[in-house]
Amino acid sequence: MKRFFIFLLTAFLSAEAAFCETEQKAIMQELVFSKAVRKIPKINFVDEVENNYDIKDFEGQIVILYSWASWCVECINELKRLDTLKSKLLYENVADIEIIPISIDFKQPEFLHSVYKNTGIANLGLFIDQNKKVMKTLEISGAPYTIILDKNLMEIMRTNQHIKWDKANIIDQLIKLRGGPVKKYQSDALQLEHSEDLQKEGDNVDNSDIQRMLNSK
Repeated sequence: MKRFFIFLLTAFLSAEAAFCETEQKAIMQELVFSKAVRKIPKINFVDEVENNYDIKDFEGQIVILYSWASWCVECINELKRLDTLKSKLLYENVADIEIIPISIDFKQPEFLHSVYKNTGIANLGLFIDQNKKVMKTLEISGAPYTIILDKNLMEIMRTNQHIKWDKANIIDQLIKLRGGPVKKYQSDALQLEHSEDLQKEGDNVDNSDIQRMLNSK
């Protein structure tokens, strides 16, 4: 019986690792927008205290939908980049670019909140895809997954690659989408709490950190 349990646990952890599809892929250095835009279908999701949100609530804003999972180490590294991006947007009083990180975990909100806390993510909201309805509706294949919407909620980009959100030219691309003046942000100004290059500075979340959090629950 014990051996069977160990087998099931190993298979489960292997499946979770495989679900994080792009962990070894190169990080995108710029955003590539699609010419074939489409209206996003109706989707709903909740925050950590189960307040309900409709995607239409965000009409009039540039929206970054980011699907992530706690077992995907590179997803959490990317959340930290998004957190740095959000810090910069707040500093510049940019209110019409909304970042919506949606967890596709089966974990409880308390655990997901602890992931934020333990990795220093302080500026992002915590949203949850209950029953995986968002995944199914938007045809999201796994984690990570990014969809960008324009102010009319038209899908202009989707990718399962990691993106270097704290890179100056990517911020310029997002600002340009707003229709306002583009400011050339210097990379040294983006180094708020995290390095511009998390890989080089060793700011990555270690697999053992995530495993410890999983084992504690």
